[in-house]
Amino acid sequence: MCARLDEEGGYLFLKCRMVKKCWLTLNLEHVRLKLILALSAKDMVKSILAMDEAVQRTVIMFLWCWWDARNKANAGEKMQSTDEVVFRTIRYAAETEMMQVQEVKERHKPHECWSKP
Repeated sequence: MCARLDEEGGYLFLKCRMVKKCWLTLNLEHVRLKLILALSAKDMVKSILAMDEAVQRTVIMFLWCWWDARNKANAGEKMQSTDEVVFRTIRYAAETEMMQVQEVKERHKPHECWSKP
C-alpha cells in the first residue's frame, strides 16, 4: 500500500499512514494501539475475539476490506481511498449484523406444524 518492498503484516494492518487514517476514521484508534502490542498474529486474533461483538465485527470487516484493497492495488487496479475502504467496512459490518439478527429471529420462530386443511 505504501510501495514498500519489506511490507509485513504488522506494518500493513497497523502502522502504514493510510491504515492509521482508516482506524481513526472508524473510531478504532484505541483498538489499533492495543493490537500493536500483540506479540504474534495468534495473540492479535485472540485479542480481537475477546472484544465486544460489534467492535469485533467492525475490526474483522476492516482487516478484510484493507487486505482486499491491498491485493487489488497489487494486481494493478486503482488503489481505493481510505474513505472507500472505511465505507465498505461500515457497510459490510452492518450487513453482517443484519444477517445475524435475521438468523436469531428465524431460530426463535415458533415451529409450525402441518395441520389438516
